[in-house]
Amino acid sequence: MGYTMKLHSYLILFLLIGLFTNGCMTSYTATYEMSLDDVSRPAEAGEEFGEKEIVESDTTWQFEDEFIKTTWVPMGSTFFLEIENKTDHSISIVWDESVFISPSGSSKSLLHGEVRRIDANRSIPPTVVASQARSEMFVGTLDGFEGDGELPTSTIVQAANSEGKREFEKIVSENINEEVSVLLALNIEDVTHEYTFNFNIDGVEVSESGTY
Repeated sequence: MGYTMKLHSYLILFLLIGLFTNGCMTSYTATYEMSLDDVSRPAEAGEEFGEKEIVESDTTWQFEDEFIKTTWVPMGSTFFLEIENKTDHSISIVWDESVFISPSGSSKSLLHGEVRRIDANRSIPPTVVASQARSEMFVGTLDGFEGDGELPTSTIVQAANSEGKREFEKIVSENINEEVSVLLALNIEDVTHEYTFNFNIDGVEVSESGTY
């Protein structure tokens, strides 16, 4: 069962078809309809991890088990993430082992919003979440923070004529039924566990957003 909501964000893609024959440019926005289908946990997950639960609202996805509770909110080309540590021990997010996986299967380093561009390709210190505490942050790829990353961003296109719009629709429709994943590497009591949040792309809607 999917947990469906719409995800809005922005990637600028200029299609210059007819640019010199038409003085007007029309912007089109693609809005992806997505669902958090599952969260994969370590293979050894069992009674210790407890049952997993996924809940959705109009604007968020929530996941919970015996160790953590996470809330995901789409924010432009990144996610806003709240993570709650339900254990009696500190939990660390190991950024050097956390990745974003695109529909094509390629992976990129997952970053949080306080990482400077100059430090993006260096080792990033873990984020520590104290026992029974919460931590809030923006997470995404370097491209996503700069506004031109891959999914889970939506896309804005500017085209000079209808041919540009049709090409745009073709491009974004290729992502339907593909999967986007965010792997969080969490160190709990000196053992690193991988939680993979798998989002399915259920559909896409293209709409006109303005003429310039």
